[in-house]
Amino acid sequence: MSAEPSISVEDCDGFTTIRLSNRCITCRLLPQIGGKMIELRNNMTGTQFLLQPPPARRYRQPYYGAVFDDFDTSGFDECFPTVEASRYRYCKGNRILEVEFPDHGELWSREWHFHLHGQIVHLWIDGVRFPYRFEKILQLQGNAVVIHYRLQNRSEVGFDYLWSAHPLLRVVPGAKILFKKKVQEVFLNWSSDSQLGDYGEILPWPHLNRNRDRLDFSVVPPRWVGKAVKCFTPMLSEGGVGLHYPDDDEAILFEFDARDIPYVGLWLCYGGWPVDSPQKHYTVALEPACGRPDSLEKAMQRNEHRRIAPGATVTWWLKIRLVQGGIVHQ
Repeated sequence: MSAEPSISVEDCDGFTTIRLSNRCITCRLLPQIGGKMIELRNNMTGTQFLLQPPPARRYRQPYYGAVFDDFDTSGFDECFPTVEASRYRYCKGNRILEVEFPDHGELWSREWHFHLHGQIVHLWIDGVRFPYRFEKILQLQGNAVVIHYRLQNRSEVGFDYLWSAHPLLRVVPGAKILFKKKVQEVFLNWSSDSQLGDYGEILPWPHLNRNRDRLDFSVVPPRWVGKAVKCFTPMLSEGGVGLHYPDDDEAILFEFDARDIPYVGLWLCYGGWPVDSPQKHYTVALEPACGRPDSLEKAMQRNEHRRIAPGATVTWWLKIRLVQGGIVHQ
């Protein structure tokens, strides 16, 4: 395989995909379904890090306002301007306006525009219930995918929002979540196990229980454990989190500037969700996020969200590295 990056446009289940590849990495995007990343592969080892759809399931075009769980729950989506469906109120002149942002936000269910600039992919999409433009620019740099984000507020009023990366990862028992700087506690957003606590409780990480002989949630257990938890780190001073696969000594690392992205959401699905379905999911999502919890309305109540001024532009970045041996995070 060529050491120089290459970009091609291909077909997958009747959808257009964009394939970026170099000697180290192959990455594929699905612009028509939320700009979703559907492949992130280490070309040196053949390891695919993203969770894939079930073998018999094909990609389907969602509709705006759809429930995320009813469509493809694999790959890497963007959640904006909320994760959980949320009411949003804002002032415009003398009026108070109210809109409802759908489950997992406005971006994952809709088609994105894209343009290829040499070895760079530029994708963008406009808001539905508020006038903004959300853009991302991807390129490969050695063993990393670098994503630069840009948000433009196209309104004459300020805009409150949450952004969260939403990469659902392939897991195996024994894979371990590692942070760049030690995390000792987490904020509980939801759990399938009511004994862990209620929304908003601060729990010790990684056991989520004062009794240290309980399950270590930082180490992926077998699927039969049957638990699922969504929680958030405290505000981080350094931006880095990863998942290490000990059998192969490989890892996927998410690196970011904690001044722009101060939290990481942790979706730990160890066979405990969907609660009412016999087909339980088995995955981890490491979700760098600009706020917490998943609801924009609740994040605004806690003042743990972001606000962009009228007519302003803000930027941030995310680097995803695929490494083998000698990982940095401890």
